[in-house]
Amino acid sequence: MRCLLLSLALLGSACAEPLRITPATQQVLPNSLVILSANEDVLWQSSGGNLGSLRGTRVVLETPATGVSITVTAQDPKDATRKAFATVQIQAASTAISTPWRTHTFVAGDGYSLAIAEDGRLWAWGRNDRKQVPGAKAIANPVPLLVEGLTNVSAVATAADANFSLMGLALTEDRNLWAWGKDRGTPAVLEKNIKYVSYGACLLVSAGDGTFSYTRGNGRLRNPLKNVTYAISVGSTNSTGYIAAIDSNGNAFISNDCDGTLKSIPAISEVVTITPLTDSSFLAQLQNGTAMRIDQKGATALAGFQDINKMSSINMLGTGGRGYVATKNGEVREFTVDKTGTPTVPRIVNGLQNIIDISVSRTHALFLDRDGRLFSIGDNTYGQLGNGSKQSTETPVSVIGVKVARP
Repeated sequence: MRCLLLSLALLGSACAEPLRITPATQQVLPNSLVILSANEDVLWQSSGGNLGSLRGTRVVLETPATGVSITVTAQDPKDATRKAFATVQIQAASTAISTPWRTHTFVAGDGYSLAIAEDGRLWAWGRNDRKQVPGAKAIANPVPLLVEGLTNVSAVATAADANFSLMGLALTEDRNLWAWGKDRGTPAVLEKNIKYVSYGACLLVSAGDGTFSYTRGNGRLRNPLKNVTYAISVGSTNSTGYIAAIDSNGNAFISNDCDGTLKSIPAISEVVTITPLTDSSFLAQLQNGTAMRIDQKGATALAGFQDINKMSSINMLGTGGRGYVATKNGEVREFTVDKTGTPTVPRIVNGLQNIIDISVSRTHALFLDRDGRLFSIGDNTYGQLGNGSKQSTETPVSVIGVKVARP
């Protein structure tokens, strides 16, 4: 009855449901992306880090590199006295790199694309001459299509070469690995008890136990390297491919011919991720936000590679390569790679902001921003840019209709 007796001017603030932020408290690692939700539209403020937006029901907080406690405030836009608070405690950084295999929630394939929506369903678009887009009837599909029968998808991967029989992979939360493509019209379970997956010249999988196995011929071989936090493979013009891996101490390793004999790379440590440059060389991102070129002979410092948050590159098989880096402030920079494996100094790409992840193929590239929006650039012969057209462009365009899960 009390609220009914209040004046209309005071009714909203006196009777409104209290503001809440979810979660109210949490602990995260430095340089993490934290999602906070409010129970209504609010103004956001924080005592540290970077906020992806200043108003809405949800915000993404990028935490700083040092261990501090951050207070996030949600305020009623119409009543400055109505507030809610959340605490984000930043854990001290460890000398050992404990981050597991990089999880890909979207991926650019050779003329096609895959992306996991926020609800865990899988979408595909682009080239379909080898059934890369399950359920599609056309060879070219410029609009994302829902892949029926796959839910709770946690990671995706694609073959780096159109000649591979397996064109797409999806890992579901029940640890089943699904595959489809040249000889698989609809997704089918390929392997079980898989937690992480990467696909290039070799299909690499891990059960999350610090080791990984790989495809060679028709069988699976287990790699003897321990404490692996990430591994990738790259196609080669004169062999069956190379594998690169990182262990929990940030040491880098490379093997050739997918034979699993990984050789430690001297003069480099604190590696957090690796992407391919040429047939036998890779780009290694370090904890300090810089990058180095590595091959079996060692590591080489690079000019202009700094302040890196995420990066992705591709080997063009004999003609060099190209790639992109996303800086910690969300800018995107592009570089090319000559036949010797030497990258150019990255140059800024206009039209992209707040980018937190990247995937590059030989035909196009995809970029994810903090709000889950996906952008694309490059060749669009098969509609792989996902913007409803088949017109290629060097200006970023928005992918239609998919709000992508963050890695």
